Amino acid sequence: MDLDALTERFNNVWPTLLKYFNNANLLSLKFWVTPVATVLVMIFLVLIMAKILRRPPVHDPEAHEGDPPIRFSRVFNLWRAWLVAGCLTALLLVAWITFVSRRGEAFRANYELPTLISFTMAMLCPVVALIKLRGSFTRQKLKNLAGQAHTPRVESRTVTALRRAFRRSKVWLLAPLLGLAVLFIPGLSRPSLVAILLDNSGSMEEPIAQAREILRTILPQFPNESKFVITTFDRNASINSIEEVMNVTAGQMDSLSGTVLAFENADEAIAHIEGVSTDQGSPICEGIWKTYLDVNQQEPLTFPNRLFLIITDGKDRRVQLDEQSAQYFNVDEGFATVFPDDMVHFIDVRLEEDSSGEGETFFRAAESAGMNYNDAQDPEVYQSVLKGLLSPWTVDKDLVFITVLVFVLCALLALFISPKRMKRIS
Repeated sequence: MDLDALTERFNNVWPTLLKYFNNANLLSLKFWVTPVATVLVMIFLVLIMAKILRRPPVHDPEAHEGDPPIRFSRVFNLWRAWLVAGCLTALLLVAWITFVSRRGEAFRANYELPTLISFTMAMLCPVVALIKLRGSFTRQKLKNLAGQAHTPRVESRTVTALRRAFRRSKVWLLAPLLGLAVLFIPGLSRPSLVAILLDNSGSMEEPIAQAREILRTILPQFPNESKFVITTFDRNASINSIEEVMNVTAGQMDSLSGTVLAFENADEAIAHIEGVSTDQGSPICEGIWKTYLDVNQQEPLTFPNRLFLIITDGKDRRVQLDEQSAQYFNVDEGFATVFPDDMVHFIDVRLEEDSSGEGETFFRAAESAGMNYNDAQDPEVYQSVLKGLLSPWTVDKDLVFITVLVFVLCALLALFISPKRMKRIS
């Protein structure tokens, strides 16, 4: 990440947190599942670690032969247990965030804020534990940390052992970084196949301009090895019915209108979209079927995530549809296998003055066939719809960056906490 990108990430932290807050439903039980689960996991780990840590230190360089081991108090071990529990819980959360990122399943389902709250709680746990332990490093409170010292030499041994245990406990702060190891697990990524039909007829200039802006931001966030299939129109339709369109085979697909290009690099897909002109007709049905025929030749079932977005005003002047039409693309077994109904989304970007007529019958026919209809006639809703459909399979880099930022700040704060100095007893 270069300096400009890093600066942009920093500048975007506060707006991103506000967006997470506005999207969150604080009154929903689902919102509190992650924070409550985090607390329960920490309590469970505390109970385990408190038993493990109650054993006396193995190494005591100041001990003489026959000296009994220095035993730390239950309070000292309990705070150390909270420190370790917080670090281990943070490790689990980092691993979970990384896992979801690798899978291309973002947290953009309004769970970003509870996830950040949970991670912050886990990282603040060792900070609080160290502060509480530091406050007990006085001669008056020393008995709270270890057994009673009856001689100056035993007190010196006790203080040294406590300080050593205090410093070594900070090593656990590195534990959350182990969660990043998930990045290197082979075969974990779930690349996506995203097919987008961009109606580039004359009435689509503004919707395509908005699509460019959104896709420019979102497509680079997809996992590696994802594929992007972009379809645009290059000539008017030549077929009069949807039945005829669906009778066209892969070997005949050049007879259908539409330019279908596949990209394995998001930047190349974006560059292509940038150059799309809005001066064509809108043979939408031919474009949909041609997209399917092309995608079907690219081993689409190897992509666990598949999505087909049809961004159009629905004005296919050649193929006439009605709501009662029983023939639609998903009646074809091959089409339904490659693009099941839940993966196909029609995005209605008609202008207000075109909210009825031929576009209306086109969308109602798609809806009647069980396809997903998205009313995006309002520009702001259009952006929200497009982002909402694409984002669940992308890596939320803002969430990852804020998670790393919280870790760095809490870890640095914890590292600077040292036990109070006590005069050495001679």
